[in-house]
Amino acid sequence: MPELGNPAAVLSVLTDLTEEHPLVESIAAAHLRALHALGRTAEAIDRYMRISSRLSDELGMNPGADLRQAHQLMIYQAPVATLPTRAPPRLTIEVPAQP
Repeated sequence: MPELGNPAAVLSVLTDLTEEHPLVESIAAAHLRALHALGRTAEAIDRYMRISSRLSDELGMNPGADLRQAHQLMIYQAPVATLPTRAPPRLTIEVPAQP
């Protein structure tokens, strides 16, 4: 079973599920988040636009809250893959020498 919290491990499963169930927004939102986390934001935005159009054309509705939130994440937050991975700076305290 793919590891939770590991977007690379679940991406293929989410891709398959999205293709099998193209109008299930919770699956689509998870797929978008995984793509974005892997730095594939342009692909995620393209998929969002396609599902948004499909929801409108086939069901006459706009994306729900979860799908809109995934879209906002892609626009306003840097992908996890591109966040700096540096260790925090070490705090050093110099103690004056005793006379």
